[in-house]
Amino acid sequence: AGFKTKLLSKDIDLFLKNAEAAGTPAGVARTIADLWRRCDEALPDSDFTRVYEFLTKKDSD
Repeated sequence: AGFKTKLLSKDIDLFLKNAEAAGTPAGVARTIADLWRRCDEALPDSDFTRVYEFLTKKDSD
């Protein structure tokens, strides 16, 4: 795959900024942006295919 989660997160943030400027509701996109941001923090420098690993990982706390 190769598309980094950091780049995907950046692209979603750009969408959110443009949606806000246009006055377009983007509630679901905000949730998705948060998910990708947390995925990138948990699995730095990974590609987007590792989102499943992030979503299914159990907290060790």
